[in-house]
Amino acid sequence: MGKKMNRWMIGAMAAVIGSATAAVAVPARVVTQLNQPMSLEGMSGGAVASDCGNISAQPSQELQLTDEFAQTSGYLRFVVEGAGDPTLLIEGPTGRFCVLSDHAMDKGPEAVGYWLPGTYKIYVGDREAQSHPYSLSILSE
Repeated sequence: MGKKMNRWMIGAMAAVIGSATAAVAVPARVVTQLNQPMSLEGMSGGAVASDCGNISAQPSQELQLTDEFAQTSGYLRFVVEGAGDPTLLIEGPTGRFCVLSDHAMDKGPEAVGYWLPGTYKIYVGDREAQSHPYSLSILSE
């Protein structure tokens, strides 16, 4: 059974959401305001061992940031909540970022910053090579 992968395109104030299972795109599209957090769910981990824990061969999510979004704000915060020892791996035009859980604060991985336009591949992994349900929130504030 393939993992569900969502593709996001974020414009100045709107996100275009499409979903795909494996490599077959589903034509459903939803437009939503970016002023509210986006919450995505899935299963962490995968069969690929990496320096950011075990991840799936395909990204958990894909995010496309437009020039307009980057010029008007560009700020996003990614927060993962889930059991196990989740990791957050983001690959994009500016490089590859791995964020681990903060065990001292009992918090999941969180990446915050100003993001350039382009495509970002987002993987939610697990450092203990297990798989657990997770929630990924993407916030613009």
